[in-house]
Amino acid sequence: MPDHPRFAADWARAFAEDPHLAVDWGIVEEIDEPVAYKWLSDHERLWEDGEGRHFAVVSGDDEFLGGINFHSIRPEHNRAEIGFWLAPWARGRGIGSAAVRTACEWGFQQWGLVRIEMTTLPDNEGSLALAEKIGFTREGLLRSRNFERGNQVDIVMLGVLRGELK
Repeated sequence: MPDHPRFAADWARAFAEDPHLAVDWGIVEEIDEPVAYKWLSDHERLWEDGEGRHFAVVSGDDEFLGGINFHSIRPEHNRAEIGFWLAPWARGRGIGSAAVRTACEWGFQQWGLVRIEMTTLPDNEGSLALAEKIGFTREGLLRSRNFERGNQVDIVMLGVLRGELK
């Protein structure tokens, strides 16, 4: 798990610099340093309980760049869902696609997954482009699937099978 105090400040900074991150995450609360610290602590517990795997994306000189998480892990079905986000200062450099591809490779190898899923909002062009760039296939639109920020929202379902990563 990352160093909480340092990365909590970076999480809060990322959400302050890009308020749309909260929309993409479907959250209403303001992400300040104490909230980010709590999230990091909660993610650590999810790892310990086997309910999720959360990774920090950092540069070679240990600069925080974003996060990747596995959730909805279903070993009995050989699948899991992956999510990711990048801080504004990390975007547009290929970091996200490299990090998500690496995490997917890890998931296929570590857990013997056959399928990794990703969901996003239909207007999240960056996430859709990244997913398709590394081999995910857009599989459909799930109408009114999630209740986020006071509204039912449509969700795009994407999937990649072992051996399909680009």
